Order: sequence, then structure tokens, then C-alpha cells
Amino acid sequence: MTQGNLAVWNKAVGDQLSPGEAIAEVETDKAQMDFEFQEDGYLAKILVPAGSKDIPVNTPIAVYVEEKGDVDAFKDFTVYVDTVGPPMSYQAKLQKRFPQLKITVAKKADALYPVVSAASICAKVTRDFSLLWTKKELYGDCHDDVQWGSGYPSDPKTKKWLVEDVDKLFGWGSVVRFSWGTAKEALIGQNCYKLEWEEDNTKFDYDVTKMGKADVELNMEWYSKSCVYF
Repeated sequence: MTQGNLAVWNKAVGDQLSPGEAIAEVETDKAQMDFEFQEDGYLAKILVPAGSKDIPVNTPIAVYVEEKGDVDAFKDFTVYVDTVGPPMSYQAKLQKRFPQLKITVAKKADALYPVVSAASICAKVTRDFSLLWTKKELYGDCHDDVQWGSGYPSDPKTKKWLVEDVDKLFGWGSVVRFSWGTAKEALIGQNCYKLEWEEDNTKFDYDVTKMGKADVELNMEWYSKSCVYF
């Protein structure tokens, strides 16, 4: 299942929520089922209204808070989003997905809105902890010897690790985003094997009509992205 419909909300903004409680009803191509909440809290904001169709899996549908007094803070607020692409098209796309939100998309939003800067710092700290934990999981006691840098594809240490640690059959584990131009170049440069996953033939991890920086056309027979850690 990749998407579904949100048929009915069983709760309203401000209502108390309990673990195991059905707060909404969702529809798929096979069935209609309850959407059960798994935490204690209060419904602060509905992001996806009842009757919405074709909602992708993992789309946020609501905001909850732990304290009832925090609900009013979500009554009237704006979501600020940073972008490296055309702001208006991204804003229109997000506004269509979340019609009940006020959304502002801007280039260099972290320099314009303090809340975006704060979110960026939180994301970087979280990413650093995640990378450290993942490195320990992958390399065990040898993790201190592995230098894979910050995780940004422009980081020389990260680029070096991508080239040196690539497996010619599987590429890398899920820690790497295979749609990166840097990752594609490493796969091409190390003469990695092409694989075709028949069950994934209808899925695209990146625009296969584009050319990589190495001027090699990418196609549906490209490298495995579905592998787990190895």
C-alpha cells in the first residue's frame, strides 16, 4: 500500500487522546479501517481534513501535544520551509497537500526566520547522533577508524568513503541516499554491477530521464537500493 483516503475524523481539535483509541477512519484499495493513536495527549491541529483522497503513506495528518494548554498555540500559525528550488512551486505543492496550514516557502529561510534556523540545528544534531549510532551498528568496535565525514555529499570525507566503501553488488546500506549525484558517480566510477529488481520495476528513486554528472544515462537496471545492512 502506498496511499489511502482519510474518510472520517473521530476526534476534534482539543479532544483528549489515549493509546489504542481510534481517532480516524482510513480507506485503502482493500479495506476501511480504524487509525489508532498510540500516545497520551491532545489533538492540537488537523493537517489533513476528512474526505481527503490519495494521501501518500507517512504523510503527517495531525499534530498532538502532551499538555492541553498547548493546544491554542496551534490555532493560528505559519509553517516556514527552506528551499533550494523555486519557492512558489514548492509552496503550491505543500499548500495543496496541507490546505489547512499557512505555509511560507523561501530561499535561505534559515536566515530570514529564526524558527527555521532552530529546526536546522535540531536536524543536524539529530543526524549526527543517528550517523554515530549507525556507524557503531555497521562497524562495531572498529567504528572509530571509519571516516565518513558529515554525511553531506559535498564533504570530501563523505565522498572518499562512498568510493572506498562501496560494494560492487549492493552499493551501500540504507544509510546512503542512492539518488545523490555523488553516489551515482561513485557507483559508475567503481564499475559496480547493474541489477534489476523485478518487484521494483514500477518504482523510481530518482528521475531516470536525467543524465548524471559523469554523462552516463541512468536507467531502470541501475543499482540496488533495497538492500539492508550487510
